[in-house]
Amino acid sequence: MPSKKRKITPSQRCAFWPCGSCRRDCSHGSIYCNSCATWFHTACEGLDDFQSLDWPSIPTYTCLTCFSEEAAPPYSFNASLLRLSQASDIGLDYLRFQCRREALHLPDFRDVHDGSDPMSLGVHAPTLTIMRFCDLTHLGKPVKSLTDGDCLFSSASIAICGNNSMVTELRVRTCVEMLLNKSFYMQLPNVNDIISTSPSYDDAASECANSKTFSSMWTVYALSTASNHTIDVTYPAVNGSSDFGCKALNVQCRPRGSTDEKNGICIMWTSCAGLKKSGKNRDLWRSDHFVPIIPPKPKCHSSPVPTSQSAATSLDNDISFNQSKDDSNGMNVDLNDDSEMNNSSIMTSKPAADEVTNDTSTSGDSSLESDSEEVNCAPLPGSEPLQGSFLDTPVVINYILRRETAIDRIPRGVKCNVFFVVDNSQNAERRAVGKNSSFVDDCGAWKSSSSKKHLFTRVNNEYVYVDLKNGVYLVTVRGKRVPMDPQPAAGEIITLKRVYTSLKRAPDYRRRISWIEGDIPTDLTRKTQCAAIIEYLGQFPTTPSIHGNRTKSTGEYVRTTKEVRDNIREKTKTSSPHDVYEELTLNGSMCAPRDLKQVQNYAYRRPDAGPKSQNTADELQILLSDMATHEYQQEVIQSKDGLTNIILYTEEQLEELKNFCSNPRGNGVIGIDRTFNLGAVYLTLIVYQNTNLVRKTTHVAPIMLGPCYMHWNGSYDTYHCFFSHLQRKLSGEVSVDALELGGDNLIIGSDEEAALIKAMKMCFPTATHILCRRHIEENVRRKLQQVGSSESTTKRWMEDIFSLLEAESENEFDLLQMEIGDRIENDLQPFHAYFERTADLLKAKVWRPHKDKLTSLDWKNNACESMNHIIKLQQNWTTQKLPQLRDKLHRLVKLQYRDVRAALHGQGNYELAPWTRKFLVNQMCWEAKSEEEKKKLLTRLLKFKHVNAKTIVSADGNLTIPKTPRTAKKPGQRKRVRSAKTTTLNFR
Repeated sequence: MPSKKRKITPSQRCAFWPCGSCRRDCSHGSIYCNSCATWFHTACEGLDDFQSLDWPSIPTYTCLTCFSEEAAPPYSFNASLLRLSQASDIGLDYLRFQCRREALHLPDFRDVHDGSDPMSLGVHAPTLTIMRFCDLTHLGKPVKSLTDGDCLFSSASIAICGNNSMVTELRVRTCVEMLLNKSFYMQLPNVNDIISTSPSYDDAASECANSKTFSSMWTVYALSTASNHTIDVTYPAVNGSSDFGCKALNVQCRPRGSTDEKNGICIMWTSCAGLKKSGKNRDLWRSDHFVPIIPPKPKCHSSPVPTSQSAATSLDNDISFNQSKDDSNGMNVDLNDDSEMNNSSIMTSKPAADEVTNDTSTSGDSSLESDSEEVNCAPLPGSEPLQGSFLDTPVVINYILRRETAIDRIPRGVKCNVFFVVDNSQNAERRAVGKNSSFVDDCGAWKSSSSKKHLFTRVNNEYVYVDLKNGVYLVTVRGKRVPMDPQPAAGEIITLKRVYTSLKRAPDYRRRISWIEGDIPTDLTRKTQCAAIIEYLGQFPTTPSIHGNRTKSTGEYVRTTKEVRDNIREKTKTSSPHDVYEELTLNGSMCAPRDLKQVQNYAYRRPDAGPKSQNTADELQILLSDMATHEYQQEVIQSKDGLTNIILYTEEQLEELKNFCSNPRGNGVIGIDRTFNLGAVYLTLIVYQNTNLVRKTTHVAPIMLGPCYMHWNGSYDTYHCFFSHLQRKLSGEVSVDALELGGDNLIIGSDEEAALIKAMKMCFPTATHILCRRHIEENVRRKLQQVGSSESTTKRWMEDIFSLLEAESENEFDLLQMEIGDRIENDLQPFHAYFERTADLLKAKVWRPHKDKLTSLDWKNNACESMNHIIKLQQNWTTQKLPQLRDKLHRLVKLQYRDVRAALHGQGNYELAPWTRKFLVNQMCWEAKSEEEKKKLLTRLLKFKHVNAKTIVSADGNLTIPKTPRTAKKPGQRKRVRSAKTTTLNFR
């Protein structure tokens, strides 16, 4: 009698236990079936391959005969999953045994799509946010999947059949695949990556046998074979491209033994929390969910439409429109677009939030003072004329249905009484997923749009306007709305969607957008897949407008096109924001970013590769060979030792420097400084502020880079060559003697470099030279530390020395200098001589210019330091070869004058100062100007001289005097001039 732990009933206690299969004695090597209450030999049941199992400890067992009856068609995957779940509770070996049995009865996999639309389940909003952040929206739309642990199988089921009907089946098939083919998956090429990012294979297989448990990459690979579909797995780079998950989890899983890639689906790792990060310090994004990615539908191909004046007439003759008051069928309707359709009284319903969004609308409106310009209404590509009113309804419907081509987008330019047929397929996709439509143009800010759906049906080839009320279609008969007889079927109705709006700054300039929503009658066909009619009625205004959300900038708001935004997004993946902005701006101002801030919103930094190796002699040869052709190189100065100094500037820089020298008091200080660590040469910069412009962000005058000097040493002769060259160029229009206008000297600031100061004084003897206070303080502090002064003593001496600048008179300054000098001579003798020299510098270069009201006491050469930082930032804080250094400087100069040019039409990083606002033109007028006209306007701005409000200049420019009051009033007079008349008393 076999030894069994289960209790044997009295009826079973007999001398013979026959096997249910072979009918022989079962006293040894047998097992009991709980379903049919029969003993079986383990060999008869095929259990010898599972000798590692402790069969007597198995609580329940089902023989092959009983199992075949349970698994008989129709096969129940729910029952199968229950059996697998119970087997996993016993152990992995028993689960593998159960999977082998299930494999004998599994039906063939059938990839049947019942027509369900996966988009009906809704878009998974957190994943859509992640896809936008990682620029993955081109893959398709993420659809909601189950969030109870079955998300992987839910995603696969939605991608295969459009719904969640195959979740249990796919889990069962995947579990069987994992348990029976472990050796195959342990030999995958990327098995090490899977092991690093997933639990052990046995744990993943055991988890797969239980419903509502999470999955790993092992499960995804087995699911590919179980479903007979190639699975493209996408892991978003939320943590950056260096994240190990991007390498290990962005894979393509193919079915075992298959090389076909056509039958594929896309599943994405995601998080139910979207971009929210977790982990230590909440600095890492972690995935906890799967969703299917439904690829986009194919789009129609569009091409520009040639202008045709007779197109509307030819389409209008095809199908007529019923506008009679009465007809033989008792149906009449008056749908004149200029009366009923465009009458605001019939549009009482508010537009739904998902209907149309005007991308150029703003919450405010403003206009800028500009020169009177005439708008050029030249024909635009794809435009067709309007005859003083919007198109009639039959013409609009026929254009939408019968036009064979449509342009991709609304063209840029002036649009006066024209309309366009535009591809509307992208908006259809946006509306399908609950997004707003987007009709972007360059006209400016539009008012909030009103919209309404209009229903039409065809009767005797005429379009009849109908209303739907309580499920009944109504028409107008003798001024009353009556039910239509016979009632049209739902498939015979055309839904025409229309959006009306007017320009904020010119309400008489109107726009109407029309498109057909939903399906069309079966007897009609579309020649274009999806099109919209966009009509512009009226004359386009010339006054510019600003964005309503801007509180500081007064530049005109122009919507950036999708192509430019996509270009910025693509380039910022590999280049810094500054490089991207400079490149796109130099390629053309009309297709450039709005400003640097816009590029920074898309960007992440990545250093560029440096140039190929060259020695210094080769670099100098390149510069010498470019002398005749390069516009930025102006003069080469070569010495006997072969070293070459190069002067760099453009004509625009020289023109602006001449303007600066002609009005120094109104412009400020010219800063000169030598910069280090840029390359093999020193670079001396001339920097100043352009007071005719202001920055949009800070509203201060921008720092402008002037002429530059590449040289090899800091000797007097070297600097003299540079300054004498500038003196010669400036003397053609502004002589050295003429630098004194009305007693105002040219003010030049620098540090204490002796050779530079000496050369500057020799070339510009009448200029006032000032020193940077910060450099003096640093030099004094350094000298005090060198002579052994402690930190506290150094601080006290610094306060005493720079208290000299608080003197009210020259005598007081001298007395303080003598007092401090005596104390230093007694307490710190090695520092005494340095103090005397420093006190003289403070008096001549800081204190006296301040008393002459030329500069402030705390003037610092920050403009040069800021420009040094900009240059080093541009080259990523690395040294450059000489040609590359020259080119980067030239690029920086061209970029700053591109911004100056852009300020003339309200774009770029700068805007015009109040006294130069008269040069501002609107965007449309700027686009209509020729290149010569644009250059002329820029020259006028560069030559403009702002007269300081504290002085008055005569009409011929020969006399400048302090500003005087318009009327010489009596001391203490408070009344106006008219009220302060003198009364004469006559005494007789």
